[in-house]
Amino acid sequence: MEHFIGSLSVLWLIIIIVLAFLTIMLPVYIYQIKNRAIRIDKKMDTIIKLLKSVSIVLILVLLSIQCVYAKHKHPEKYYQNLWCAEHKTRCDCLTSTHAVEHDFASKWAEAIGQSLHYSAHTGKRAGIVLILESKKDIKYWERLNWTIKACDLPIDTWAIIWQDSR
Repeated sequence: MEHFIGSLSVLWLIIIIVLAFLTIMLPVYIYQIKNRAIRIDKKMDTIIKLLKSVSIVLILVLLSIQCVYAKHKHPEKYYQNLWCAEHKTRCDCLTSTHAVEHDFASKWAEAIGQSLHYSAHTGKRAGIVLILESKKDIKYWERLNWTIKACDLPIDTWAIIWQDSR
């Protein structure tokens, strides 16, 4: 799947470059035509302005779509291995006391079910390690802990908070 998304990224990049080239070159070409004393009427000027506007809008839309396919800073497995290395286990993580699910912040609700499932199968207490990659992810941490408390669920939580090294 990641390879497919990577291919989409390259495709979008090519489309954006082509559109940017057309947006830049079309006015240059039209300018050359005007300088050769070929008459372009007002309708043609309107069409040219419309093409430029549409090209700019398309570039912005494609850039926005590209953001949808943006990858996480690290794959989920990276965070699982990081956390499990400290606890010497694997389930997502199975410690001496907990069956732990790792998930990205936006998947907090899925993590609740998965951790309870692990707990039921192992007989150990459920746990969730939520991966917070930005300040925006704090809302998911709050939702997770509020839900666990409101429903009195037997789940312990931890967070991995990504901090840029810049």
